[in-house]
Amino acid sequence: MVPHFCIRLADSNIRDTEASLLALGTEDREVTLLEKLLLTPGLSRKDVTTLILDMLFAGIDTTSHSMAFTLYLLARHPEAQAKLQEEVDGVLRGHEGPLTERHLAQLTYLKAVIKESLRIFPLVVGVARTLDKDLILDDYLIPKGWSMLGINMLTGWDERFFPRVKEFVPERWLRHKPLGPIHPYASLPFGAGTRMCIGRRLAEQEMYIFLTRVMERFTVEYKYEDIEIVTKLVNTPSRPLRFNLIERS
Repeated sequence: MVPHFCIRLADSNIRDTEASLLALGTEDREVTLLEKLLLTPGLSRKDVTTLILDMLFAGIDTTSHSMAFTLYLLARHPEAQAKLQEEVDGVLRGHEGPLTERHLAQLTYLKAVIKESLRIFPLVVGVARTLDKDLILDDYLIPKGWSMLGINMLTGWDERFFPRVKEFVPERWLRHKPLGPIHPYASLPFGAGTRMCIGRRLAEQEMYIFLTRVMERFTVEYKYEDIEIVTKLVNTPSRPLRFNLIERS
């Protein structure tokens, strides 16, 4: 349940944005996501408030757990961490200001690292759908109206889709696909289609920026017990993560 102060905060921001739209209009400028939602026909003010709260608060635990798993994997694979640090150093070149779209577009290995982490440690159990028509699947009839759930860990850990499935290999996600092509639906950490995670792009930006800044400044070590997945509302680390952050020279 979202606390009342969060709802009040969202409502206050919406009122300010509505006032800004009236004062500035939309010509000759790029509208924000909130402005775009407010301008969408058929969306009520309550709808917009719900969407904004979903994007922000549904992403707090999921994004933090994703980054925890990613740092754990990098700490366990120092060669991958060194490769990522080299990419970050080459792209930033001492840049001290905010990261820009140009920087993020060049961080291809970083994005591959996050994709591989989400394959090994997916944050949601799976993708659920209710059938709108009968389906024949492997000679089984699944009637219309039944619910189906595609389990992320089953496909993400299937050797048919991912060679060297138990290994942390970010390179598999690079454009040249050294381990072969990847089925587009084999790993769906954010779901797919019109009902995919509404906060996907926001979550990705948060993860890109966080991981870039950590790799820019620190080398991450983890010298404790192995981490596994525990399924609650979302998948979480099986124990608290205790990292050693060594400042880079």
